[in-house]
Amino acid sequence: MLLLCLYLQINSRGIVDPLLVSLAWGPGASAKVWRQYVINGYTYHTADYGEGRPTTNSGLCVPTIGYDNSETSFFGVLQEILELEMPSCAKKLTCVLFRCTWVDPTRGVRKNPKYNMIDVNLSRVYPKNEPFILAQQAAQIYYAEYPSTRRTQNPWVCACPVRPNKIKSQTQHKDVDLDAFQQQFFQPPPIVETVNYNLQLSDPNGGRVEVMPETHLPDPTIPSEREIEEMYVAQQNAQYQEEGEWIDGSDTEEDTVYVENDDSDSE
Repeated sequence: MLLLCLYLQINSRGIVDPLLVSLAWGPGASAKVWRQYVINGYTYHTADYGEGRPTTNSGLCVPTIGYDNSETSFFGVLQEILELEMPSCAKKLTCVLFRCTWVDPTRGVRKNPKYNMIDVNLSRVYPKNEPFILAQQAAQIYYAEYPSTRRTQNPWVCACPVRPNKIKSQTQHKDVDLDAFQQQFFQPPPIVETVNYNLQLSDPNGGRVEVMPETHLPDPTIPSEREIEEMYVAQQNAQYQEEGEWIDGSDTEEDTVYVENDDSDSE
């Protein structure tokens, strides 16, 4: 009836909003059924799915405001999760509904004056046929039983509100990059190659050849003794070239030739 009234108002006023038109046409004939659902930071399970499990996530509550501005809370148990799709909408539009069994707010809900808590009697069901709510309207409740030494179980349970998990509420529809509480900046260590120069090599002619250790390796920036000697010889040759002397760097006297003028032969 509500969808029909909306459709008539759209046609009479000439509204061309595609979202309102798709809502007026109503959802498709088929629906997806889920056993668990995460929304608003809560994880919900249906009553059948949570039976026999260590955790119970089927309790919920919906706060309402009456015509006289009086606040009333409806407590219930989740029985089924339905996901509807609007086929006439250009974009994919879905709507998630919770089908619940509600407790009578007048006979099944009372306030415990001793502990200032809300007690609920789940056996006193709400008589009206209004089982569906939007998933966004629900707040999760845990029904805790009172300890008792009697054989008969107390039908009244304590309705304890559950604190929502903010991380779950942010990751329900899309992935969100959450900032870490502590950011550690990692700098990779430099790569150091260690080469062992103390190696033992085998000589094919016999014996062993020990490689010079790293501490005794020659420095390419420091000239060797032979290079120093060659530079010294070159410097001396440049200095005494005008005097007719020449130094070849040899220490033996056999390589040096002296020529003397013989005045006796000239006579």
